[in-house]
Amino acid sequence: MCSTSVISRESSKKVCIRSVEYETDKWYNLSPKTLDLISRNLHNQEHHPLWLIKQRIVDFFYRVRLSTSCNRVVSTFQNFDSLLVRSDHVSRRPTDTYYINQNTCLRSHTSAHEMELIKSGLNAFITVGDVYRRDDIDALHYPVFHQLEGVRLFSKEELFQDVPGMSNASDLFNFEAPAVLPPLSEAPPSSDLPDGRQPRHSPETARLLEIQLKSVLEDLALNLFGKDTPIRWVPAYFPFTNPSFELEVHTGMVTGNDTDGWTEMLGCGILRQEILDHCGASDKVAYAFGLGLERWAMKLYGIPDIRLFWSKDEGFLHQFKVDDINKPITFKAVSNYPPCPMDISFWLPDMSASDSHLEFERDFYEIVREAAGDLVEQVSGWLIFYLQNKLQGTFRST
Repeated sequence: MCSTSVISRESSKKVCIRSVEYETDKWYNLSPKTLDLISRNLHNQEHHPLWLIKQRIVDFFYRVRLSTSCNRVVSTFQNFDSLLVRSDHVSRRPTDTYYINQNTCLRSHTSAHEMELIKSGLNAFITVGDVYRRDDIDALHYPVFHQLEGVRLFSKEELFQDVPGMSNASDLFNFEAPAVLPPLSEAPPSSDLPDGRQPRHSPETARLLEIQLKSVLEDLALNLFGKDTPIRWVPAYFPFTNPSFELEVHTGMVTGNDTDGWTEMLGCGILRQEILDHCGASDKVAYAFGLGLERWAMKLYGIPDIRLFWSKDEGFLHQFKVDDINKPITFKAVSNYPPCPMDISFWLPDMSASDSHLEFERDFYEIVREAAGDLVEQVSGWLIFYLQNKLQGTFRST
């Protein structure tokens, strides 16, 4: 029988996660470290910094339905197919996603619940939860983090109501949905769609949806971080939205691909109409956004490293025990130990296959996390070269 609190792989064929047993197969790639983190629920622990930032964002969207009970274990249809993620997309690879079996995984984004929540009849909702990705080791990435997802649907009357003369003169769509819906797998990728809008959407629809989306998210960022905070929009690509955008905030952090001090804070876009069609909402349009609670808390409270959120040190947690969630908090470091750089070298077999090197990287990251926990600050500096027909990988850990 599964324990209600301990997560364990009781045999080679089953894994128990939060009191539910799942069959495993050769796709299974969850590490003991990742399994241990599933039960933490940091975003629901009162006075934890992730709980504080979640409450402040939820308060900002005070009229929106909040959902926090969606299961972190999802089908690959929920995680990928329902969001128009093509079968050959890189995010489906075991190097990126934690699989329980070929058809079941830990959600890699809260977007996995969009279809079920829209089908339930909700027109505006927020869902919050822990998500899982096999990711890099640095100050901005961790195999488990927390997302807040928002979706807002509009009828014609709702979208055009504040625009004089538009509600009667304009239409949401250039043409209606087909009588027989083609399967989601036949939807063209967002990269093949015209820039700026989806073919079904009228120009007015596309313009107003983008204005609504960007204005509410700009208001959120400036409300939390201050009206003088430098922010900028950059174009992005997501399979389930078009057009798509990322909001960046100048945090001053320089790590990974963020070398200019600008940090991606959220991704968003106009929800693909094919998804709404399959949810029974063909007469509406929608936008969607997803943000990482950790990055928002890091910016708001001055927390320099994502791994600190998992600390059980009272010196860290006590700083966030406040009576008013809006009280300004500035994180104070609890350790002054200097860094200890180390180099590690490996002799490896031929890794010229396209995914071999990435697979080795991700597997090594898991080993580092298992052996050293969160003591390793960053793993970087891959140097690969051929020597006597052998591939030698030199790996720098700092």
